Amino acid sequence: KLFGNKRNRCRTPGASLLLADPNPHRVRQLQVEVLPEMGPHFATTHVARVAVADYEGSAQFYYNQKEGLSVGGALTEGEQAKRLRPDHPSTPVNVTTLDALVSQLHPVGPVPFVKVAAKGWELPVLRGGVQTLARAQMVWFEHTHHWRGSLKDAVDFLEAQGFVTFLISHNGLVQLNGPFWDPLYDTISGEQNGLALRRSSPLLQRRRLGILCSNPLPRTPGM
Repeated sequence: KLFGNKRNRCRTPGASLLLADPNPHRVRQLQVEVLPEMGPHFATTHVARVAVADYEGSAQFYYNQKEGLSVGGALTEGEQAKRLRPDHPSTPVNVTTLDALVSQLHPVGPVPFVKVAAKGWELPVLRGGVQTLARAQMVWFEHTHHWRGSLKDAVDFLEAQGFVTFLISHNGLVQLNGPFWDPLYDTISGEQNGLALRRSSPLLQRRRLGILCSNPLPRTPGM
């Protein structure tokens, strides 16, 4: 699920794989199911049990279901968490930034690919990773209607970091920067995936990208 159904074809000699998740059950799943399959294709692999946001400290991770039955959950804080999930079990977790996490394990060199799936915390994760993004070539992120911030905020932030951002739709890749932006994109319900490519990326050439759509709105349920 992390890398698609062709993840066993990855060939990345000399590269490192870093995975982070605050859920201890999910961490065990990554260690048991993902690393044995992906590990041989990387020089080093590491799974960190930590929440990633735009600050360093601690927080409570609330499970979607009974502890041990679900690998899903959300990082919430204080009275909001008690109000939204009064009967849900929780566990304390350390919180760090993307920059702090990456700098510990991969302090120099390029970061070819960053994927962020953080149950609404994607924008804070990106904001805490300015130095990492400066070394990155491609960023894949999820977007939902309960984001902390707006999709437009993410598009503007990534543009300031040197990226062109697309929404992955049924029609292909829909560019969101500049004149291609429409406020309707911030009203999409359900989960969407975004892809940001560095402006210098050869994938931005039409003949390399292949599926580029410049302006049609995606046909998405809830729009």
